[in-house]
Amino acid sequence: MNNYKLDFKHVRKGFLVSKEYELKQEPIKGQKAKKVYNKETLVVDINGKPLEADSLSLVYMNSVMVLAISKWIELVSTGTSLADAMDEVMNTVIKWKGADNKIHEIPIANIRDAIENTLLELSKIIGIK
Repeated sequence: MNNYKLDFKHVRKGFLVSKEYELKQEPIKGQKAKKVYNKETLVVDINGKPLEADSLSLVYMNSVMVLAISKWIELVSTGTSLADAMDEVMNTVIKWKGADNKIHEIPIANIRDAIENTLLELSKIIGIK
């Protein structure tokens, strides 16, 4: 078990008050441990390419999608039609390290699909069906 000590200082009625709190991290056991393990080792398969889908990978995927949306807005604002801008952005190919430690060339549309599949798998893991 990990113990963390936090020291908080604040001013109350003109006096500096210091309080120390101890946070105890309890080990995760049973079903909760299984859920945490399943969430952090999740892999989704997109067109035969295994992609890690743990929480950090999901953050990276979402960052790519935010950038893609930004690029789409830029294209539309310069006169590109909505459909043409969407095609151009979603067909843009990026390099992505897969769960197999290989570098894959993946269209952004597949990153979107990976996010969707990840969320569907996560809902199953946490019990939302």
